[in-house]
Amino acid sequence: MSMEVGRNCPFCRAPTPTSDEERIKQLRPWVKKKKAWAQQQMGQMYRDGQGVKQSYEMAKRLYEQAAQQGDANAIASLGVMYEYGEGVEQLYERAFEYYEQAAHLGYAKAQLNLGVMYANGQGVDKNTTKAREWWIKAAAQGDENAIANLKLMDN
Repeated sequence: MSMEVGRNCPFCRAPTPTSDEERIKQLRPWVKKKKAWAQQQMGQMYRDGQGVKQSYEMAKRLYEQAAQQGDANAIASLGVMYEYGEGVEQLYERAFEYYEQAAHLGYAKAQLNLGVMYANGQGVDKNTTKAREWWIKAAAQGDENAIANLKLMDN
């Protein structure tokens, strides 16, 4: 038996959204049901202004709700907001804390970013050994940037 997905969600069989507006409409009921994955995705839509009026405040609120449920992507997204000062004061130490939490949950992008913070001494003392350790973990999950960073480090 073949599992042909096509234009429908393999889980709920809803049609795949063809626009940002459709995506928002599909996400809203899941956000109301407090599903972390939906909160994280809706937060990203607000952060980027896709299908909704751009709002770092709404993005942060949704990321925090998902993060409280242990969503590693949302935790890392909060780290990004603090690293780049998106709607919050730029605080490398705070960004580092979020990346570290998500990295320990096994999230490759957070492992990559944590390695970068160690390599650059942002929010933490510079430590190339720890940077390498985190990049190796991210690279083991196929993260291309971590692989590239390790190659640069070895040259």
